[in-house]
Amino acid sequence: MLRLTLEDCIHLAMENHAKLKAKDKEIEASLWRLEESNARFWPIMEYQSRMGPVPQDAAHAASSFFSGDITYFQSFKSSLAIPLYTFGQIPAAEKLATQGVEGAKVGKEKEESEIRFKIKQLYYGIQLGREIKELVSDAIRKINNKLKE
Repeated sequence: MLRLTLEDCIHLAMENHAKLKAKDKEIEASLWRLEESNARFWPIMEYQSRMGPVPQDAAHAASSFFSGDITYFQSFKSSLAIPLYTFGQIPAAEKLATQGVEGAKVGKEKEESEIRFKIKQLYYGIQLGREIKELVSDAIRKINNKLKE
C-alpha cells in the first residue's frame, strides 16, 4: 500500500496538475507580449492572402455555384512600415504588457493556493474517513463482545 504524506501529495499535485502547466504557458505568452511591446522602432511587415470560390455566371450565381461551375480567386497583400512616432502607444503597450506578466504570475499563485487547499481537503477527508471506519469497527467489535457475554 502506498502511503503519502500531505507534503508528498501537494508536491505531486504541483508537478502534474494541468491547470498549473496552462498557467506557465500564460506567463510565457505574457512575457512574449512584453518582448513584442519592447520592439520600439522595428519595421512592421504584414502579409495577407485570400482565396475563395467565384461562380463563373454572375447573373445566375447561386445555380452556377451549386452546379460546380466555379473558379477560384486569389489576392495577396504585403506591406512594410516603420513607426516614427506612435503617440504614446508603445509606452502604454509596455506598461500593459508588464502588468499582464504580473497578472499571469498572480493567477498562477492563486491557482497553486486553490490546489493546495483542495489537496488538504482531500487528504484530511481521507484521514477522517479512516478514523470513522476504525471507530465504527471498534464499536461493532465491542457490541459483539457484549452480546456474546
